[in-house]
Amino acid sequence: MPRYTSYIELKQYIQLRNAAFQSQAIGCPFDCHTIIHFERLGITPTACSKEWRLIRQKIKRFHEKHNVIFTLVWTFENSPSIGVHVHCLLYRGSLLNDEYRKRFLAAIGYPKTSAELIKIKPYHNNKTWDQNTRYLTQYICKGIREEYRHLLDGTDCRFQGEMIGKRIGWTRNLIL
Repeated sequence: MPRYTSYIELKQYIQLRNAAFQSQAIGCPFDCHTIIHFERLGITPTACSKEWRLIRQKIKRFHEKHNVIFTLVWTFENSPSIGVHVHCLLYRGSLLNDEYRKRFLAAIGYPKTSAELIKIKPYHNNKTWDQNTRYLTQYICKGIREEYRHLLDGTDCRFQGEMIGKRIGWTRNLIL
């Protein structure tokens, strides 16, 4: 029987924050915010978790092929207007060139996908920690339970829909 999740719990929020701190500490701070709209790509809500697992493996191989340490945090959302999608923060390291989008999409198996279905937003130089904090609260953690929303510094938080499968996660190298 599949697992259903509705909110990010306090413990998960703390783990996501710790993962962001750890990415900075190991020298691989997140420098890109990516959004993948699964339902708009034709993937059913019940298959999104499995597809995301496969995509993460492909991103990891892509990064390893280019000698870039793979660090990532992510969260699923399920909104009535756009369906199931995932927000992730990742480290691109030396892959900071104009070809990144093209190579990233080819690596994950969606080479001709429009920018509206898979959004890749690089950070501005020298502001990675400020942007990590902002993206972590505004995108990754906004589905936190209502009683903990005060932790997100006024971010517009609300119910992010019920998900089938795991709602959040991070790469193993970010576990303390």
